[in-house]
This record gives sequence, structure tokens and C-alpha cells, in this order.
Amino acid sequence: MKKVFILAFVFVISACGEENSLEPQSQKDFKKLVSSLSDQYEKAESSGNALAEKEFEERFNKELKQTNRRATSWVGDFVKSSGDKDKITIELNNEDQTYHLVLIDSESINFTKELKKGDKILFTGDLGHETSFTTSGALEEPEFRFYPFKIKRPNDKEWVNQSQEKVQQILADRKAENADSYIEIEVATQCEKVIKSQLRFPESADFSWLGEAVKQDDGRWIYRNKVEAKNALGNEIPYRFYCLADGEYLDDSAKVSILKAEFIDG
Repeated sequence: MKKVFILAFVFVISACGEENSLEPQSQKDFKKLVSSLSDQYEKAESSGNALAEKEFEERFNKELKQTNRRATSWVGDFVKSSGDKDKITIELNNEDQTYHLVLIDSESINFTKELKKGDKILFTGDLGHETSFTTSGALEEPEFRFYPFKIKRPNDKEWVNQSQEKVQQILADRKAENADSYIEIEVATQCEKVIKSQLRFPESADFSWLGEAVKQDDGRWIYRNKVEAKNALGNEIPYRFYCLADGEYLDDSAKVSILKAEFIDG
């Protein structure tokens, strides 16, 4: 019984050692970065310090949300694949991190046919921004979805290269489709910030979820919504408002200028 336990322990240590030996320094450094961000987030949240929270937010966006980090020969364990003959997404895990690699040409799709759960996969590509919906999710279990440049198993002699021309065309098409969605969200966000600043008690603002941003024929946007907030007497009052805005799409983000923000009488 003791021999079986020792052998199992040696196997686990060997498996961990294999993964660590495959990891390039850049991947190890990225894990340390996420851990550092997580520590900073906890401290900022518990401190109640607005400056500490702002400093974390800026670093968090710079390092995870508004970036396109290059992963070179990173490693992950194969979990599963999904899709069809025209597009396959393979999911890889490395500790708490998850990578969704999107494959769209025949050579890279054929590569996935014999993969088994637990197979180690090396990949190179631009990660893009972290895709979790919440800050805690991004720090506890970071996820990335991207089109890798190349992939292989550790013992394969050659990399399987993915057609970058095809990838770039897909990304260009997706960018055009998503542009208005990014701008719409940012118009609502920036408009509500301006309106909130005009209230007597900004901290009491409670915006409706039914706001709507509509693109006009001239390319500008109008956003209409309502907010409940305290008036000068301390009573909760509903206010209707609208904003006129210009919006521009820039690399998976939107630049918005609020031209007018006014409350509507009646």
C-alpha cells in the first residue's frame, strides 16, 4: 500500500514538473501579474479609498481589459472542443486560466481530430482582452478567446500554422458588426455620468435599465432614459433626460463625446 501511495505521489509531482518545464517565463510572469492584481483589488475594496480603487481600475484595464498580449509558446491542457467542419474552438486550461482557441482553416481543424482530454497543447497568438463579465471573475478565473497563429503538441516536430489572411478577414467583418454595439454601450455610460454630475445628490441616482441609444441618420446618437434621485428637499423624484453624442469605434473600444445632456420637463 505504501509503494502505491509513493508511486502516485511521484506521478503527480512528475506531471506538475512537466507542465512547469513547458511553461515559458512570459506565461509564469503573467500568472504572477494576475495574482498581484488580485491582491491589489482586495486591498482597494477593503480600504474604501477612492484613489486606491481608481489606481487598481487603471492598472486592471491596462493589463487585462484594454490590451492584446502576445502569448508565445504558452501551454495548456486540452479540455474539450466544439464547433463544426468550418470552425472549431478548443478549450485549454492552465491552473485557473482558460484559453479558447478558435481555429478556422482546414489544417488547424484537422489537428484537433485526435486530441484527448489532458493533452498538452502549445500555442502562439495574441490573447486579446480578458472576457469575464466581472472583475472578480477576471482575477479568479481569467478567460481569453482568440485566433492563434500556430499550435502543436510538445513532441510534434512542426507547428500547425493558421492562415492569418483568413483570420484578419474574419476579424475585420466582426469589427464592422460590433462597432455600433460598443458605441451604444459607451454612449449610455458617458451620458449617465454627465447626468449624474448635474443632480443635487449624485450618490442617490438610480438609473432605469430601459434606456435606449439610437443612431441617427447623420451618424450621431441620441440616448433617452430616466433616473430617480433626491431633490433639494431630500425626496426621491423621477427625472427623464436625453443626450446627444458623437461616437467612434477604436480597436474593440468606443470613443464617445457627449454634445448635449439635458433633463426633459414634464
